[in-house]
Amino acid sequence: MNFSQTPIPEYFTYFHQRRDACGLLGFTIIQKVTSAIRQLAYAATAVLFDEYLHTGEQTAYDCLNKFCKCIFHLYATEYLRKPTAQDVQRSTTKHAQIHRFPGMLGSINCMHWRWRNCPARWKGHYTRGDHGYTSIMLEAVASYDGWFWHAFFGTAGSNNDINVLNQSDLFNDFLAGEAPPCTFTVNGCTFDKGYYLADGIYPEWSTLVKSFRNPIDPKQSKFKNSSCRFIDWYDPPMCARSVAIIPGLLEAINRAEAGMNAAKTEVKIYKWLLVVVCVWFALSKFGN
Repeated sequence: MNFSQTPIPEYFTYFHQRRDACGLLGFTIIQKVTSAIRQLAYAATAVLFDEYLHTGEQTAYDCLNKFCKCIFHLYATEYLRKPTAQDVQRSTTKHAQIHRFPGMLGSINCMHWRWRNCPARWKGHYTRGDHGYTSIMLEAVASYDGWFWHAFFGTAGSNNDINVLNQSDLFNDFLAGEAPPCTFTVNGCTFDKGYYLADGIYPEWSTLVKSFRNPIDPKQSKFKNSSCRFIDWYDPPMCARSVAIIPGLLEAINRAEAGMNAAKTEVKIYKWLLVVVCVWFALSKFGN
């Protein structure tokens, strides 16, 4: 963003390194940004990083507050917003041209996002028995151009797509009559609200259209074949450079993981040897 013609907001200049009343340099931008990101990533309190970053509680709160304001200032107008009437028209037109589905707003689905750094006190809330690890359910709506128009996550408990859908705010605008207009005609019938493409677990709502798992007639087969092509944007053909470098990156990751596993095994062996030596020493010294 260009601030050459306008005054720089205070929450941007806050991250500049400044001198205090004694002339000593204060916290660097790395310390302040790290404090904010760690609070967001670990859902931790401000005092948790006072020893690591040497920042006070109030300073950590200020870093988080200013950092969020900077993100909102930079990205709110383009990314942190709901689709407008023009966005809806563009998406539905594109879907009608490519998939022959007029009025389709996008695709909705949920996924389990593994939460490796989940705090120990929350692991019981975010662990499903069939998965065996902590994860967050992420509900997202995406259009053909890869634009995510809706994201909802953070629901605790053992959930599936239906539980998350019932708690999200996806259809709040529809219920309040504030959703952007989306008018289309199918078989001579005119509809004034769009719909989302979903899989079989979702409920039978007029705003959700699902494919057929086992099509039994030509109409269902055509619908299934057409709808399956909707996810083509998600896995486009890779460029030549990606084809060349990705195998090397995967091999490097595999070597690193193998080295880490070997190191862990070696550490376990040394621990057992240490225990055996300690037991032998105790028996030889105090056994008599």
